[in-house]
Amino acid sequence: MRGQTPVLLSLMLFPLLSCSGDKLEETQFRELYPTVTLNTESLDFETVVLYTDTQEFQIINSGLAELDIASIEIGNNDDAIYTIEPTEGVIEPNQSQTVTVTFEPATYREYNREITITSNDPENGTVVLPLNGEGVVGPVPDIEIAPRAVDFGLVAQGQTGTQYFTLTNRGTGDLIIESVTMEGSENFSIMTDVSGVSYGLEQSSTVVVTYTPTAETGDNATITILSNDPDESEQTVALLGNGGGDFEYPEAKFPCPEEVDPPTTVHLNAQNSSDPQGYEPLTYEWTLLSQPPGSTTTIEEPTLEYTPLFVDAAGDYELQLVVANSIGLESEPKTCAFTAIPDEAIQVELVWDKNNTDVDLHMVMEGYDFYSDGDCCWCNPNPQWGASGVADDPQLSLDNRIGYGPEEIEIETPYDGSYNIFVHYFNGNGNGDTTATVRVYLDGVIIAEESRLLSPRDLWDVGYIYWAAGAGQFVVENTAPATTNLAACQ
Repeated sequence: MRGQTPVLLSLMLFPLLSCSGDKLEETQFRELYPTVTLNTESLDFETVVLYTDTQEFQIINSGLAELDIASIEIGNNDDAIYTIEPTEGVIEPNQSQTVTVTFEPATYREYNREITITSNDPENGTVVLPLNGEGVVGPVPDIEIAPRAVDFGLVAQGQTGTQYFTLTNRGTGDLIIESVTMEGSENFSIMTDVSGVSYGLEQSSTVVVTYTPTAETGDNATITILSNDPDESEQTVALLGNGGGDFEYPEAKFPCPEEVDPPTTVHLNAQNSSDPQGYEPLTYEWTLLSQPPGSTTTIEEPTLEYTPLFVDAAGDYELQLVVANSIGLESEPKTCAFTAIPDEAIQVELVWDKNNTDVDLHMVMEGYDFYSDGDCCWCNPNPQWGASGVADDPQLSLDNRIGYGPEEIEIETPYDGSYNIFVHYFNGNGNGDTTATVRVYLDGVIIAEESRLLSPRDLWDVGYIYWAAGAGQFVVENTAPATTNLAACQ
């Protein structure tokens, strides 16, 4: 019997050939090497009083093989001002590792150092990340303004709308407001004067502002607050009314593929997103809006600037990105629609509708038996069938043991012959019957879709692909399932 594994789509890529009943979780691919990618260009603590602060960054394995992180070290750190965790590790393909850096300055000066990451990336085995921090004299004030953007919505001409924001001291020293000024439309007014006001720890004020529009074109203005906060001495509040007029909102941007060959990983990269007003850094929210039937993929890191999406099944996908600036204003959603079309001449896809179950796809060469040397399946994922190299050999490109699928078998350039398609309900784990669906693609076009209700240990003869002279057809059998106790390749 085969054990269960966590739901990690990246761990289902290309199982290795095994003669035992246990499915292995990795196999050969066209290129097997790890690639180190970081989600930031530097790690900056800004100014820190003599207490502990922490920040994080991600190491991403954007390659196709296991990334072995031999060491993560901070140079010139004998005084242990910085600590880092973890200091080594292994990252699977298309996965990431969060690294936590703790900064505890000993005195009031700069501590600028470097993080060195050493791995088995053949092209970039050593990666250096700048690390910056500074200790400051305490106690210090810490200004907090919420919200940083005040939107009055729609207000009729001649009417007055009223909104507010709150100013609070979250620091240990007294916060002194040095000045409050406003630039922009004169249709906004500040009703609460806090210039010169001093705030102790956790003391706050509510600042009331009004908006009286004189036209329908919309208005915007910026309130600037100067204080004795050592690292945020100048803070701004954006005022928006009737759409904001010529105010420029943040903009979400990322390259959108038009067509991909499944299974594959699409690397979503929002680095070209921006905020014209300069309210940065941005935050990110990726959403997978739709995916084809049988696809179980998700965006595993939806709040990162750079995140992978594993495209596991053929069909249409749509996703979107929304970015928000540092004062909480969001961009218009940027949508992306693309299609996953197999490049291979033959691709067969299996999905099913019951979780925590194991259903297997088999492609059997003409003249061979189920679970024989001529059976491409979980325990024989890449049999050598043809005589012209790997292009005419089948490849089990996805194997799923925990429910829903997909499982996929593909042949880039088939040789002439018949290819029998079977589905085996290997293990139900007590979850009963499931409906299996097989889709057959020839030259990227779906030409058949068959479904059948299966019980555990059922073997379903779906049909066969007949390939001759560079073209194929699918002949449906769809016979009643027969029970089999075979459980491994002979």
